[in-house]
Amino acid sequence: MNKPTHLDEASELMRQFAAYKADHPMSDLAGFGTWLARSDRKNSATEAEPRLATTALLSGSPSSGVTDWVAAGIMEADFQKLMSLSERLSRLPYGDAPALPGTGRWHEHKPVEARLGMLFRRMFRHANHYMRKILEPMGLRNVEDFMYLSLATNFENPSKSELIAAGMSEYTGGIEIINRLIKLGMMTEEPSPTDKRKKIVVVTAQGYEILADCYAQFTKMNALVYRGVSEQEKEIVYNILAGLDHYHTYLGQEKKHASIAELIAQ
Repeated sequence: MNKPTHLDEASELMRQFAAYKADHPMSDLAGFGTWLARSDRKNSATEAEPRLATTALLSGSPSSGVTDWVAAGIMEADFQKLMSLSERLSRLPYGDAPALPGTGRWHEHKPVEARLGMLFRRMFRHANHYMRKILEPMGLRNVEDFMYLSLATNFENPSKSELIAAGMSEYTGGIEIINRLIKLGMMTEEPSPTDKRKKIVVVTAQGYEILADCYAQFTKMNALVYRGVSEQEKEIVYNILAGLDHYHTYLGQEKKHASIAELIAQ
């Protein structure tokens, strides 16, 4: 069978999407990607070849411009192409060094969920270590200072409580961070233009300048933090974690007082 051309793949993709929408009118492109991946696995290799080509189009490199809108349409084959741990270590500096006590590799006998939890915590601390090297010379005490400054630019005139909720901090700790940034001249607290009874947090020109410097340094830092990780792997990990974050953010806000047993039962 001849290899499908890009036009053949696009035509096949549009045909299958039209059929999918006829059966699932309320679904979206992400759902289509998931459905397409499942369909591939149900068909034989001969029957699935045209569809596999279109699925490859869906799950291609980030430069294809389609990965953002098919976040859920990742095939098992994509994971099979990724490097194993031994292959990854062979390409990293110090990859042949013994596993140090406390690292995720030191606990490879534990269930994968335990190892993932450990690695989330350790990677946060690694990144936090590098970020502090960048932030402290700029007058920011820690990563939380930067996070609050950055979050304040993402919301339109947030109040202190709204900013603290977005930062997922305890109220007293969040107030301390905001007041510190105000004293540093990176934020101000002003009356709301729409509700004079309410005060809002506003990032100052100095705050924006600090943020711009931080982002420039973080771009360089990312090459260190994500060394040896391909763009495709970053997309896959992002899609997984963004989905989990969406789910748990909802639970944290809407089901705050539910017990673990109640949450599991849902």
